[in-house]
Amino acid sequence: MDTNVKNRISGIFLLFPAYIFGLIFDYFYGEFWGISYLILTAITFGIFLALLSNKKKLEVNSKWLLIFPTFILSISFAITSNEVLRTINHILAPLLLISSMIAINNNRLKINTPKFLITLFEKIGETLQFIFKPYQDLQSSLTISSGLKSNTKKILTAIVITTPLLIILITLLSSADLIFNNSVETFFSKFKDLKGADGIIKHIALIILSSSVFAGLIYSVIHIEKSHNSEEKSATRKWDPLISSFAITAVNIIYIIFTAIQFKYLFGGQANIQDLDITYADYARKGFFELITVTIINFIIVLSITYLTKKEQRNFNYYIKAQKIILLLATFVLVASAHMRLGLYEEAYGYTQARVFAHAAILALLILSFQLFYKVSINIKASFIKSGIITILSIYSLINLINIDGQIAKKNIERLSETGKIDIAYFYELSYDALPEISKIKDSELKENIKVSNLRKFKTEASQKLKEIEENKKWYSYNLSIENAINSIDQ
Repeated sequence: MDTNVKNRISGIFLLFPAYIFGLIFDYFYGEFWGISYLILTAITFGIFLALLSNKKKLEVNSKWLLIFPTFILSISFAITSNEVLRTINHILAPLLLISSMIAINNNRLKINTPKFLITLFEKIGETLQFIFKPYQDLQSSLTISSGLKSNTKKILTAIVITTPLLIILITLLSSADLIFNNSVETFFSKFKDLKGADGIIKHIALIILSSSVFAGLIYSVIHIEKSHNSEEKSATRKWDPLISSFAITAVNIIYIIFTAIQFKYLFGGQANIQDLDITYADYARKGFFELITVTIINFIIVLSITYLTKKEQRNFNYYIKAQKIILLLATFVLVASAHMRLGLYEEAYGYTQARVFAHAAILALLILSFQLFYKVSINIKASFIKSGIITILSIYSLINLINIDGQIAKKNIERLSETGKIDIAYFYELSYDALPEISKIKDSELKENIKVSNLRKFKTEASQKLKEIEENKKWYSYNLSIENAINSIDQ
């Protein structure tokens, strides 16, 4: 059998798993995404591996590690109710899933190259191109050969025989076991509530659409062209070393002056700033975002000079290397300064999601700085892009497993006991993750009547919303954050 026939068969055999996925997606759709997100991710990855294993022998290597952050982000839908993270994960989790499938299917395609990113977006585009592939293959299979026609007839015959048999078995088992009967009724209850033909059409349309997109994605990812296996050519070095060395030296002079000021005034404490017409707190809190921006610019400078500057005499290369090391040492000072300024800002105004995410960004920049320092000073062949991807995904995955909103509420409550200040209105911006901590606040801890009334109003509204969620929740919408919130309100 030739290659074209094999491709047709692979397209046809996608129909059954695709429609299984479509039915499950339709069943979950419209409800709160909880453990259902993890189930869909597992089904997609499982079907991909099953189909790929029939095409070639699977080789387990380091690229399989990319699936871990994918599943962590999928699990987070059952753990947290933070809307910011959930919104990001709706985009990032599918991208990581597709990336992991591409990496597993193509061992020669490195994830730290531009070619991988190009391939990723190509596969997303090809998904729409191949959504009709199974149907086209099914139609073609009926006309190409008697052998294949016979196989298709066998498949259709099996479906015709199996469908009524399944109906009979389900009916008998439902009569024999009440729990099984309840499970079946729960599954089909969604379809019983359909309002006329419009509701049925919407379900059928969603099943067909989700199944077709799923089939197109799997077919696209599994069938990677050989042209994608070619290795990336190294970038042509065009920058003159004299110009590069002059530019980085000038930048370093500015950083040496800036670093001296940081050690004298910011790190030195209140005593060194008394002669200036500004308070220490005001001085320290300004410039956080500017420092983060400059840190990123420093990365770009070092990487650009590393990859684009022409090689020169050994002594000249040593000079440029020394200047890059000086620039990275100054970058450490920038990151430390940004961290200290953010901490002082939180002491003055409290803790918010944006400020906690900023701490995570500082941590990522600090680790990236060490990685780039290692590449420049010790091992020039080290892959900064690869280690950087691992760092960013690891930190972001960790954020999804930590109760961010709960920690924010806890820190603000601790600040209440120290300063007597708390912004109860900000609690409305937090998710249910924060509710167990907020429930610990007692009216006696609040000095102003307006704060007491605001807290009572917040708890009442949260309790009403949680009761509605509890009454309407489905098993596949399970979320640990909401479960803990409900328990905290009941106490």
